[in-house]
Amino acid sequence: MSIVMVEERLKSYQVSSEIEEIQALREITQEVILASLSRTDFFEYAAFQGDTCSRIFYGLNRFSEDMDFTLIRGNPTFAWKPYLEQVIRDVASYGYNMEITDRREIDSNVRLAFLKDDTVGKILQLQYAGKTSQLGKIKIKLEIDTNPPAGGANELKYVDFPYISPIVVQTQETLFAGKIHALLCRSYVKGRDWYDFIWYT
Repeated sequence: MSIVMVEERLKSYQVSSEIEEIQALREITQEVILASLSRTDFFEYAAFQGDTCSRIFYGLNRFSEDMDFTLIRGNPTFAWKPYLEQVIRDVASYGYNMEITDRREIDSNVRLAFLKDDTVGKILQLQYAGKTSQLGKIKIKLEIDTNPPAGGANELKYVDFPYISPIVVQTQETLFAGKIHALLCRSYVKGRDWYDFIWYT
């Protein structure tokens, strides 16, 4: 049963607290989502970017909650729905019962969607997170830039869970450039951005 695969993956994290356990479960869920997207034509048009990309593919030593993507070529008509409907079908075999909230904003170049699940934490054999704990709920924000800046570079990487899947990702140099842009141009500063800057350098 596929839920056993998730449990075995979770054990490999060797977590020592409730917070670590739910962070690990979220990251496992992110990998399952990536593998599902790779079964569609999504990565013909888009690349994975951001902090979760740095974590999964380049070894950033902190967890990250959101999944950020960018279109390889701009497309103002992009919609999450058909891809996430496929994700919902795929992740069901791993014990998830996810719901989609698609927040497409007509006047924005960024398309937002949320995937939520409040059941998988109840059927997994969790070591720390209680069956009724709010921490047993998974919520992942997916964001994609439909009008990306020029100059970014991509490469092909692979996730090995739940099965080997090819994923188009931004190169580490491009991710670093994006982090510098966030530090210099964003109207507010997040402490994790400085942490990541030190990690990159």
